[in-house]
This record gives sequence, C-alpha cells and structure tokens, in this order.
Amino acid sequence: MNNNPNNRLDDLLSISEAMRTAAQNGEWEKVAELDIQRRNLLTDLLNKPTDIVTDINQEMNTIFSINKQVLNLAVAARAEAAKQQQTFATSRNNCNAYQQTQNADLQK
Repeated sequence: MNNNPNNRLDDLLSISEAMRTAAQNGEWEKVAELDIQRRNLLTDLLNKPTDIVTDINQEMNTIFSINKQVLNLAVAARAEAAKQQQTFATSRNNCNAYQQTQNADLQK
C-alpha cells in the first residue's frame, strides 16, 4: 500500500476497476476479496488527515460510479441465479409429474 494520498486514491480506483472486471466475469469471490482491500484502504485514507493534491471529489465520484456498476452486476447475477433455480424447480416438478403418470399407467 502506498502512503502518498494521491497514489492511495489511484489504488482505490484501480481496485474498484478490478472489482468491476471481476463482476463482469462472474468472479464473485474475487469481488469480495477486492472489496475488503478497498474498504481497508478507504478507511485508512479517511482516518489519516492529509493534504490531497488531486481532486478527491472527481476520484471519489468515479469510484462511486464503478461501485454502482458492480452492485448492478451483482443484482443481475442474483436475478439470473434465481431464474435458473426456478427453471430447475419447474423442470424437476415436470419430471416428477411425468414419472407419476408413467407409474400410474404401469399399474393399470
């Protein structure tokens, strides 16, 4: 980790971009690991009073924008997983109904 505040902001941005890439690739464990790193770095940055030379507002807005994209990807992935689970449950129910029909026909 870099002690220069400007470099730490760059590190925050890099980690956020890596989180977005991991989320786009469905690598959710990596997203979680990077989120921990980013939280620690952000906490460290905000707890140490420093003179930040770069425009922190622009950097933070970029980080917030990327974070929103990551969250949107997570919501979409969750919705897709729920849809797949529902499709699986429906297929399983259809298979069970077919099997019951076949068993009833065999008993006649």
